[in-house]
Amino acid sequence: MSEDRAVDGTPLWDGYTSSRDRDLRRHYGMKLAHYDQLLELQGGVCGMPGCTTGPKPSDPLQVDEDPVTRAIRGLLCRRHNRHLDDRESEYMAHPPAAELGWTVPDKQWQTRAARNASRARRHQEAREAAKQPPPPPALSPLRQTLDRMEREHQEEYQRALAESAAWSGGAVQVDPEPPREEAPARRRGLLGRLFG
Repeated sequence: MSEDRAVDGTPLWDGYTSSRDRDLRRHYGMKLAHYDQLLELQGGVCGMPGCTTGPKPSDPLQVDEDPVTRAIRGLLCRRHNRHLDDRESEYMAHPPAAELGWTVPDKQWQTRAARNASRARRHQEAREAAKQPPPPPALSPLRQTLDRMEREHQEEYQRALAESAAWSGGAVQVDPEPPREEAPARRRGLLGRLFG
């Protein structure tokens, strides 16, 4: 098995110095030294002409690569990496990293493509799940017991109707719904309400 190579052909995994260095190697085949070299080539700011945004400790410039040729074009601020503006044609005609001739190695490119496909699939599944109606709320144990008792009462009533019809030769006329007890008159006092 051949050893992984960085964008300049040197061994890729010869020891990294930080999580940023590791992520650059994993995703682009670049070492932190390559990032710093490209940042210096761009004058320490975003590669988009006229943009003066520099890297911050919590928000470094992002690597921009051609999605077809995999050529690394430069480092862009977050805003320009997400949405190129009217200076795009000038940037595309003369990308800062063109003279370096770096391209993202096959292994890193395929790993990122698989990760992006997996991410797109998860987003699609989440969108589909959001379209589904929410499940009915869970019933409390008391409500489940009351519903079961109501079903049993209905079944008992239907059995009684069938037996009555069988004994009378089908001549018994009954209401389709079981009679319900009328609510008792309002009772006064605490004991009346409790024992009523």
